[in-house]
Amino acid sequence: MIDLLRQKLASQFGRDRPVARRSAMLVIASTIGQGLLFLGTLVAARFFDPSAFGVLGVFATFAVFFGMIATGRLEAAIPIPRRHHRARSIVVVTALIVPVVAAVSWVVMSVVGGVLLAWTDAVVLESMPWAVPAATLVLGLRALAIWWATRRSLVGGLAAGRIANGGVMAAIFVGAALLDPRVEWMIAAWVAGQAAELVAVGVVVGLDPSFRERGRGHKRWRRALLRYRRFPTILVWAHLLEQLGSHLPTTLVSGGFGADVAGQFNLIQRIIARPVAIIGSSASVVLMSESSRAFRAGEPIRPVLVACLRRLTTLALVVFVPIAVIGPWLVPMVLGEGWSASGIYLLALLPGVAADFIVIPVFPLLGLVERLWTQLAGSVLRIGLVASAIMGFAEAGISATIMMLGVSGASIVAGVFGLVMCWRGTASDRLRGDRATLGTSTS
Repeated sequence: MIDLLRQKLASQFGRDRPVARRSAMLVIASTIGQGLLFLGTLVAARFFDPSAFGVLGVFATFAVFFGMIATGRLEAAIPIPRRHHRARSIVVVTALIVPVVAAVSWVVMSVVGGVLLAWTDAVVLESMPWAVPAATLVLGLRALAIWWATRRSLVGGLAAGRIANGGVMAAIFVGAALLDPRVEWMIAAWVAGQAAELVAVGVVVGLDPSFRERGRGHKRWRRALLRYRRFPTILVWAHLLEQLGSHLPTTLVSGGFGADVAGQFNLIQRIIARPVAIIGSSASVVLMSESSRAFRAGEPIRPVLVACLRRLTTLALVVFVPIAVIGPWLVPMVLGEGWSASGIYLLALLPGVAADFIVIPVFPLLGLVERLWTQLAGSVLRIGLVASAIMGFAEAGISATIMMLGVSGASIVAGVFGLVMCWRGTASDRLRGDRATLGTSTS
């Protein structure tokens, strides 16, 4: 039986057909959702100024910042306990914290938001005080639903959520572009897309019989917080920096080069980087689901990591080589005169986007094996290199194109570091102590 399990783990995404089907379902759903959003974004780009996309990127930075803090990254602990009622305790106690952080975000934006928005050329956000708190609440609850669905391999709900997110956001983009092209509608579309995914996944989680299992004892929430206290104290900052890596650069570009350049930077991220990253994250969901099962069973997880990296590398070649060939002349032609520099920007950013596509989906493995300080170091390195490239070139007065090449180089260096740390963190001998601890704490 053990030999059969090892063979299956060693052939993930290959002969293991159930895993391959789950991965394929998520990839297809992600492709549909991001395809809808891609089309909606192209339509919006014909009617909105580039600066509107810059403001949208600034808003997303604030929303992601508070949204990641809202859960304390405790959702990453949901796949670890052997018993479902212990995992449910993590979900419940974290869900009580999320609204509190949403209220805190409103206070913070009311006090210091004006100064930050003025520096980033996004003062229009001052007329939408509800936006950041609403996004914080939605992102926090959505993360809990997604990680429970990951624990239980509820791929149908995850797939429906991906489609709902992209479809709702695209529909509002198109409607606003045709009827009332104001940046406020772009912000509302972003929040509505995340809320649609929360509803789609949340319904499936609520119907899951395992989610309704209840533990005994009034101290179970306290035990959950004590057992995984390193997640909010350490891992939350690593994950925050990891997520800000795809949002904070737009804000820094807006502050250093203006909202127009930031808008073109953000649009390239939206139509190229984020869609393929979300498609690649489908492999991450299956990777975490299968790795957590193997981890709880005492089996090696490195074979799953190797199979995932092979898939992501192959997919990266298939996706990014054609984009590099036709993208530089096709993108500005489709978007129109106001986006003339977007083609060269795309070519400059593409190497870094490809590196992120391969590395970021596997980086959460460090949280599963509780290499939290390592994950924090990798996230600090990545965001530090990218931020230094943007602000350093801005202070030196160097062109935006060279700055974007610097951003690509920073992403590649951080990606190499991340791969090395994941490889070392999944070594079988390093995991024996973790499994021994896991067995005593969850039995």
